[in-house]
Amino acid sequence: MDQKSFVKLCKDVKLVDKSFTTTDADLIFTKVVTKGQRRIDFGHFSAALDQVAAKKGTSAEAIRDAICSAGGPTLNGTVADHVKFHDDKSTYTGTHVNGGPESVRKGGGTATQLASGGMASGH
Repeated sequence: MDQKSFVKLCKDVKLVDKSFTTTDADLIFTKVVTKGQRRIDFGHFSAALDQVAAKKGTSAEAIRDAICSAGGPTLNGTVADHVKFHDDKSTYTGTHVNGGPESVRKGGGTATQLASGGMASGH
């Protein structure tokens, strides 16, 4: 587990409050991680939970129970707003009513040449 995941776990399990902040979680992780490493194993994780319990003034068993009963991580994301002219196909205009413009074949000339009647003119 890395530091970011440990802090997120503390937030998701609602361990973070006035007596135990995210900064405290960061500091505890830093204390238990092996020097030069970025992740902790289960042994270090257990030691970190003991320190969290000490900081919060509760038992390590209560902290473990809170984590086990949390039911997994909390995932948050954003949902895009409904945009009338983009999402409602009945409001489409121009060539997009029929599915949009077709692509021009490669080497078919510039848009100006195509609009003026093609490249066959002898000018």
